[in-house]
Amino acid sequence: MKYGMTGTRKGMTVTQRNVFLHALHQHPKLDHLVHGDCIGADADAHQIARSLGHTVTIRPCTLTDQRAFCAADHEHPARKPLGRNADIVNEAEVMFAFPSGYKEMKRKSGTWATIRYTRKAGKLLYIIYPDGTVVPEGGER
Repeated sequence: MKYGMTGTRKGMTVTQRNVFLHALHQHPKLDHLVHGDCIGADADAHQIARSLGHTVTIRPCTLTDQRAFCAADHEHPARKPLGRNADIVNEAEVMFAFPSGYKEMKRKSGTWATIRYTRKAGKLLYIIYPDGTVVPEGGER
């Protein structure tokens, strides 16, 4: 089952990483990560997925200075960030989000824009905040 993620270029906190790893252990059907190949949280999620033997698909954006250049099983052509983020949500059955803060940002945050798009798409979403608090939204649980 494919799961996608969105997160900050600052990367995940140690607590976010641990909560994400625990969530994947709790849901063994999640075995195929789709991410945007960006530095930070994408690269963190990639490392975790690989450590679990998961298949990885990357959907890079056209901003090459922000790419992590992870080795993946499948790679799609680069797209502009917002289109690429929508593609990740559309391909995934479940989404995980790793914001850097607790307040939703309306501007200049691809993470929060992707969270809003996930909500509109009606997908199951787990927001994992920096302190490890998990807020599940939408979809069928």
